Amino acid sequence: MSVRVRFAPSPTGNVHIGNIRAAIFNWLFARHEGGRFLLRIEDTDRERSTGEAIRTLLDCMAWLGLDYDEEPVYQSRQTARHLAVAGELVRRGLAYRDAKGGGGPCTVFRMPGEGRLEYSDLVKGVIRKKAEDTRDFVIVRSDGTPVFHLANVVDDIDMGITHIIRGDDHVENTFKHIELFKAVGAPVPHYAHLPMIVNSRGKPYSKRDGAAFVGEFKEQGFLPQTLFNFLALLGWAPGDDREVMTRDELAAAFTLDRCKSSAARFDLKKLVWMNGEYIRRTPRGQYAEIFASRLRDAGLLRPGFPQETLDGIIDQMQVRTKFYSEIPA
Repeated sequence: MSVRVRFAPSPTGNVHIGNIRAAIFNWLFARHEGGRFLLRIEDTDRERSTGEAIRTLLDCMAWLGLDYDEEPVYQSRQTARHLAVAGELVRRGLAYRDAKGGGGPCTVFRMPGEGRLEYSDLVKGVIRKKAEDTRDFVIVRSDGTPVFHLANVVDDIDMGITHIIRGDDHVENTFKHIELFKAVGAPVPHYAHLPMIVNSRGKPYSKRDGAAFVGEFKEQGFLPQTLFNFLALLGWAPGDDREVMTRDELAAAFTLDRCKSSAARFDLKKLVWMNGEYIRRTPRGQYAEIFASRLRDAGLLRPGFPQETLDGIIDQMQVRTKFYSEIPA
């Protein structure tokens, strides 16, 4: 079976590190398995999923080197297909029309009424719940628009997705999605739910804890290879003591069985240290060019400045620099 995974963000203008971490894990898994990494833009929220928001998302992915293997799928263009599937489920008695709150009828999917629901998560192990603890749920709103659950599953079927790697905030949704896959008669993908990223107090990491969006880290001077490497280690480990790893090294080592089920703690000091490590490992000639260029821009490197002295300064600075912004410019 050829592996096909997807990153399916809902662009809103900022790209949270939790979302891009999921993209990185999908990308690494696809590259390790010789599979395909796909992009689906879930742009059904027309107020927030603007052209600018989508460009911001694509720019973040390009900056991090998250190249995808096929043309992006835009969910908003698949509405007719989503509604056709909902209609077929109603025809087969697997869903029904229901008028709620005085509005027009919505379409509701029937969940199993008895028994036990379970699935084997590639990170968390077997997850179970009683069928009677679930409820039927809306798949098409009264205004005729598909709900996330339906659109998500139908798009995954049409894209041939084999593995769904996403945040553990979707653990409960997966019970619904698996029943939809079964109802449509499609193979159920493998699921892997990633642990949340938390702050030093064990709470979900957010803007209140500092930079939380990819663009903010870029503005602060973090290198793309640093952020990629750091996020890859939030919830996964290579099985040895390596921490600073190239993208190729990460892809070669990446397997889902090394993903952790416990929350991943965000360590800013480690991120800063790692950025300095990447600068220290930059070829000397490349660092020297950046260093001299910034000094010239600041008017601090005048013609005739002794090259030997400059070389000595560069040698001393490269092992100490954490951000290129520390070099006067």
